[in-house]
Amino acid sequence: MPGTVTTDLTTVDAADALTNWQTLGTWATAPLINADMPVQGTNCVIGRVSANTAWELAAASAVDLTTGKHVFTWRKNVTWPGTDTKANGGVTVCISSDATPTLTGTSPTNGPTNSKTWNVGGSDTDVVTGWTCYVFDPNGTADLVIGTPNVATVNRIGGRAKLTATIGSGNFKPDNIMFDAIRYGTSLIMNGGTSGAPAGFADFYSADSNTTNAYGIITQQSGIYFLAGKLKFGTAAQSAITFFADTNRTLAFQKFPVNVSFYELALAGASGFITTVQFGSLAGSVASDGVTIQGADNTVLWTLTASDANSVFKAYASTFLQMKSAALNAAAVLNGCSIVQSGTVTPNGATITGCNFETLATAAPISAVNALVINSPSELAAVTGCQFINCNHAIKITAAGTYTMNANLFSGNTFDIENASTGLVTINAINGSTPSTFTNTNGGTTVINNSVTLTLTGLVSGSNLDILAAGTSTVLANQESSGTSFAYTYSFVSGTHVDIVVYDDGYVPFTIRNYLLSSTPASLPISQVPDRNYVA
Repeated sequence: MPGTVTTDLTTVDAADALTNWQTLGTWATAPLINADMPVQGTNCVIGRVSANTAWELAAASAVDLTTGKHVFTWRKNVTWPGTDTKANGGVTVCISSDATPTLTGTSPTNGPTNSKTWNVGGSDTDVVTGWTCYVFDPNGTADLVIGTPNVATVNRIGGRAKLTATIGSGNFKPDNIMFDAIRYGTSLIMNGGTSGAPAGFADFYSADSNTTNAYGIITQQSGIYFLAGKLKFGTAAQSAITFFADTNRTLAFQKFPVNVSFYELALAGASGFITTVQFGSLAGSVASDGVTIQGADNTVLWTLTASDANSVFKAYASTFLQMKSAALNAAAVLNGCSIVQSGTVTPNGATITGCNFETLATAAPISAVNALVINSPSELAAVTGCQFINCNHAIKITAAGTYTMNANLFSGNTFDIENASTGLVTINAINGSTPSTFTNTNGGTTVINNSVTLTLTGLVSGSNLDILAAGTSTVLANQESSGTSFAYTYSFVSGTHVDIVVYDDGYVPFTIRNYLLSSTPASLPISQVPDRNYVA
């Protein structure tokens, strides 16, 4: 394994003994230790719940969970059809600040004293019977709060099972509810790997899926990696480089009650010991074999943090969906990538080539305004050949100055450019760039110069030509005694038509009426026909 994986998770209880567990509610078969079913360690806690509600809570020793750490708890239910719905708390996770809580309330809104409870599953949401590591933010909004729980001194962590059906009729009485390791923390951390033998997602998964560990942060099903925490690449204290590279992978962050800023891919390195992370491949100028990263739905968000000065992030032909935001640095590269239904990318000088920014997520919880934030002319010069489609404010420019816009296309945006400076921003659009709309949000002014060239070819040398505003006598360009080609440069305005007239002694006048000027450079062949009636 090229990479070495560590974690910041702290174990509350490994479920290898019943010593620190408390039972509440009605168990048809009292919980006991089982060595045949654990997902982690040597044992798990197992019991039977039948047409009733029961809790199992591990002692947590006054743990302070106000610091952003999340709780990871393994659960298994082998009788989903007989389980109540998620809304009714079929499967829940909970914390209590009482060392020995008692049961209070009326079902389904009952629970341990001084507790917070989250509904995480039920017969209407879960259809598999494997182990699931449920993750939740103890500081988040719970589905049920009883008493005055203190998240700074959590003494019990666990959950409940609520069964609506009778389990174990006749001679078959299975233990259907299982608990295993409970931990709190945030991340898996990757170190190691070289350019010749890079670490990959398989290294994360291999470390996590080992029964000695079973962290629950990265699991796999049908070739897809499902994530339930942060993945960190490199550390600020590393004494060797970290090199991570992978291709053709799909990752999905799971829908758990986590903080909106919790899920993250983050890079860090040390001076002289750079961390490099590469998704996809680049052969010559062709990007391929990318990585797809997304949330389970539009409410599951994740953040890319690749701005550390001692890190290099490269993504080729990769797709990022439901990304809350991304922060890059000048060494970063995005080539042929798609950023869809996501928030703001801050490149900080990153090289961004041939990427699509599509359908900016303006609604909560992302609530983005801009697809890209540019802080200097050099930053915009590093963004080429990209498309900005259905974004609110596609590119935000924060500083006055003259900017070159190279081959970037815009469509369906509320504004292509937001000038957030207090001064003049001049956009010189070249190579077919199509910015046309802008807004000044801080008192500045904006000028867009869309320079596009139409080249007329095949002219008879010495011909005269005129380019006129369509249907008028207004001359936009003219040339006498031209060579065999003529370059007409114009500032693109959508929907502009022109008339083109070419004439020369001895040739029939050549005319093109109502020609639509393109947003991209074009070449137009001219075919002049000799005038058989001409007499010199």
